[in-house]
Amino acid sequence: MAARCDIPIAGALFGMPEVSRETIELTTPFALEGLSRVFLSERFYAGDPVAAQRAYEAGLINAVVPDEDVMSTAVRMAERSAQHSPPTVRATKLNLLKTFAAPPAVVVWE
Repeated sequence: MAARCDIPIAGALFGMPEVSRETIELTTPFALEGLSRVFLSERFYAGDPVAAQRAYEAGLINAVVPDEDVMSTAVRMAERSAQHSPPTVRATKLNLLKTFAAPPAVVVWE
């Protein structure tokens, strides 16, 4: 699920448990973002949680907060985004997705 989040936030632990729940992770955008293949392989293959601080240091999440503050922090982030024009936010997200999907050093804007 985290692989589909734009701004992931975690408490004490962070995990990618899809394999342990017998589901398949079909989207791996992290591989395109210059993150360690070996770190990601362990996350995806083992399904074990990792300390949120380690996930933050690896660039997998945007913030580490106390467990009890995860939801309120996520809501505050969503509220910040919601203050902006929905078409502008959608266009910005589309441009980011195109940027990450482009071949290295080449970005094509439509």
